This record gives sequence, structure tokens and C-alpha cells, in this order.
Amino acid sequence: MTELLLSLLPLLLMLAIAVWAIRKTGAFEQKAHRQRVEQLLERIAIAVEKNNRPS
Repeated sequence: MTELLLSLLPLLLMLAIAVWAIRKTGAFEQKAHRQRVEQLLERIAIAVEKNNRPS
């Protein structure tokens, strides 16, 4: 059991560091932010089109 734990410990440690680094850089949040920006730009474009229509 000790051998198994010692052989998996470096792998688990590296995995934990990788997850921490990915969260720290905000890679998971970038996609959601990009979608919010796209939605905002679409709403702005629709509003501009409504204002530019001839009355």
C-alpha cells in the first residue's frame, strides 16, 4: 500500500498544481466572459439598427 501511495503521490501533486495554475490564469472564466461580451455587442448592434431606421 505504501508503494502505491508513493508512486501516485508525484502524479497527484502535479495534477493539483496543474489545476491550480489553470484556475489562477482564469482559463475557465475566459469563455464565459467572451460570451457575455458577444451578447452585449449584439444588443448594442440591435439598438443602433433601431435608432438608424428612418421614421
